[in-house]
Amino acid sequence: MTMSDYSSATASISASGFTFSAANPGVWGNNISVSLDQNGITDQVASIYQQADGVAKNDLFNLTVLDNGKPVETFKCVTVKGGNNSAIRVDQTLAHESNYIRITGNLPKSTPSFPKTTPSVINTNTMTGGKDSPLLSDSDDYLGEEDIRTGLYALSTVDIFNMLCIPPDPGTDDGGTADTLMAINSAAAVFCEKKRALFIAEPLDAWTDKAKTGQWPNIQPTDLGINGDTGRYACTYFPKVKLPDPNMQDRERVFSSCGVIAGVMATNDLNRGVWKAPAGQNAGMVGVTGLEVKVNNDDNGFLNPLGINCLRDFPVIGPVVWGDRTLRGADLLSDDYKYISVRRLTNYIEVSLQRGTQWAVFEDNDESLWSQLRLSIGAFMKELATQGAFYNYKVICDASTTTPDDIAKGVVNVEILFAPVKPAEFVVLKFQQTVATI
Repeated sequence: MTMSDYSSATASISASGFTFSAANPGVWGNNISVSLDQNGITDQVASIYQQADGVAKNDLFNLTVLDNGKPVETFKCVTVKGGNNSAIRVDQTLAHESNYIRITGNLPKSTPSFPKTTPSVINTNTMTGGKDSPLLSDSDDYLGEEDIRTGLYALSTVDIFNMLCIPPDPGTDDGGTADTLMAINSAAAVFCEKKRALFIAEPLDAWTDKAKTGQWPNIQPTDLGINGDTGRYACTYFPKVKLPDPNMQDRERVFSSCGVIAGVMATNDLNRGVWKAPAGQNAGMVGVTGLEVKVNNDDNGFLNPLGINCLRDFPVIGPVVWGDRTLRGADLLSDDYKYISVRRLTNYIEVSLQRGTQWAVFEDNDESLWSQLRLSIGAFMKELATQGAFYNYKVICDASTTTPDDIAKGVVNVEILFAPVKPAEFVVLKFQQTVATI
């Protein structure tokens, strides 16, 4: 497809002097409507804004955004008065705070999309004109071109990211054919290896069919097309998840799991640390109402040793992430980066130190610099060790790592060793019963 083939349109509606438009293109905006009122704006409330912004009571109104008739956002005491820097001017408020709508145009009282007087109470019809672009159907649609940084490679311009998800376009199975999916996964994993990020690959629809018919041995991680050491930078979770679909009046349907997993990892990073396995009873999937396939202990015991992480649904606890393996996590491989937590901790250390030692670029490459690097990096590693990221560590930066030839080339080498804490996936209990003797 050419770029013009991906054309989409943004839904909009005009009412009471405003032209409201959806925040992003797509048919989703055709479900959005807007309500304006002055409920609760008393003389006492208005006096606060009169002092701060110079607006009268009649200049203020409330704006509510509705999705399929249900309120999703409310902005109280906004106005059409004031300059571009006004904190309560409605177009500025929506531009900075709304996830759903915008007001076309920025300048007050100068465009047809902005009313000259405070609007009266209104309830608009839903917006119209929203249009989705065609479905993504082959690997080129997803990957784009590296030379001009389109598709996946648009991320080349991002300063830093540490997780990548590529869910299939709704309406397609696995993003296309098996060959297409394997090409996408392979390129994404290679890209994440270069960027020191983790690719969360989506499980195959075919795996679901096999699981439902008891063909668990036919589910293999090699089906994803990510092979070799590149698998250290990728992982997958089975099965997919069920969530309420707002476009189907909140009826439950199956969704891709990779975005949910990324959210669990981000929460785990914040609350426990990147070195903690994002799995277990604390790794609950908020909002998930069920799983596409029920995985029991035996099923988990088969998939986990292959490097396929499972999602489980336990009584009382609910749906949780129940695995911490990369796609090099098969027991047979005995890879150093078997676990996601170890991979992501290593990524974190590499990126942090690369960025944190930029000051050394133009320093004299001698013992003075080496000593400063040992001190700086050692302090960083000590802090991580104190938090429980690893058992022990060692930082080496001296004449043994940086030779005279390295110095001549302008290179300083730092060697960092650490012993990461690995998750206890299996707790083995041994019991012995002794017959009492009398």
